[in-house]
Amino acid sequence: MFKLGDLVRYVPYNSETPGSWIMYGGIGIIVAILPDMQSSVQVYKVRWLENMEESLLPGDFLKILEI
Repeated sequence: MFKLGDLVRYVPYNSETPGSWIMYGGIGIIVAILPDMQSSVQVYKVRWLENMEESLLPGDFLKILEI
């Protein structure tokens, strides 16, 4: 879904149902792509631009930031 170097935004909730809401969080860069050994999803390591910290997130919580 994502590739190394992609600029992404943290999106903790996103639904297509009527009345749903989207909350946006920080902006970061994909720095690694890791397989999750307990499930079949990929996990992405994101370095956040705000504080340069890194965290691991599934792709469901990320959205490509289009400039």
